[in-house]
Amino acid sequence: EGHELSVLEGMSETIKCDRPVLLLEKNMETPDCQMFLKEYDYQFYNFNTKTESLSLDDEHASRNWFAIPESRIKEFITA
Repeated sequence: EGHELSVLEGMSETIKCDRPVLLLEKNMETPDCQMFLKEYDYQFYNFNTKTESLSLDDEHASRNWFAIPESRIKEFITA
């Protein structure tokens, strides 16, 4: 609790090289984590509990974010 940014900073080499998809709880650290991950070209998606899909809007959103690198979004989002 409250150490999310420190964890991300500690795994920065993994984030840079391996481009993992991350699941982050929405909390007070979220803005700092988002700013950190945006430097690595990550986008943030809500899991829509009604449609069981990822989306950018907050309607029917869970309390977690999926952070997905731009280069991998097509693996998870279909148009």
